[in-house]
Amino acid sequence: MVRAILLSILRAPYYPPASQKGLWGGEGVVSGYYTTKRRKHKIKRKWHPNVQTMKLFSDILDQTLRVPTTMSALKQIERAGSLDNYILRTPDKQLNSEFAFDLRKKILSRVIYLKKRDVRKYQKAMDNLQRKRDAYQFNLTLAIEEEPTKAFKEQKLQIREIKNEMNEIKKNIGICEWEILDAKRRSVTEKEKYLRKKAQKFWMEKARKKQLKQAAHARAVARAQESLEDEDEESAEPERKGVWNWIKSIFSRK
Repeated sequence: MVRAILLSILRAPYYPPASQKGLWGGEGVVSGYYTTKRRKHKIKRKWHPNVQTMKLFSDILDQTLRVPTTMSALKQIERAGSLDNYILRTPDKQLNSEFAFDLRKKILSRVIYLKKRDVRKYQKAMDNLQRKRDAYQFNLTLAIEEEPTKAFKEQKLQIREIKNEMNEIKKNIGICEWEILDAKRRSVTEKEKYLRKKAQKFWMEKARKKQLKQAAHARAVARAQESLEDEDEESAEPERKGVWNWIKSIFSRK
């Protein structure tokens, strides 16, 4: 099995129109370069997410939905506990889907409907919702929880700063790895060039020796043929002389 090594990514992921009709979990089409152990040069490629139509059940809507989803979206749904939790609790940047926004609007409107009709289902739905701003986002009025406190906000800011520092460190590490891979690739190409030149010299010398052998063989054959012709002429001369003497002797008798 050939293992591919990712070298670099050209640009930010591209989100096609099909991503707005399903749950891709923030994934998109990524274009970049990669290498393998067999092929040392860079190869351009596009990575597409694996999208499959799956049946997902919504507890609040009480119906199954056929949705094109990716594996990362399914993992996020499992971590959240249900489809409703995933739709309501994940941020908008991570969802990045019109289908998800429409589904969130339907779920929240269903919660308002259950508040007046069925109290048990309404209490279950209340557990799924997290903050008040989920309802205010679509101009709905629901008093679910109080706004986060100052300590919570400060803690969130600290977490963001730590995440930014970690991302910078990861970027620097990625640049170092790319430089190492590029240096290895260049060294390998230099070795290949040297080996190619050496192989060319070897095969050229071999072809030249073969030509010299063929020429020497042709000369030897020509010499052998010449020697055989000379021997035939020498053996034919005494026979001719004997025939001529026999003719002379016949005429002298007469």
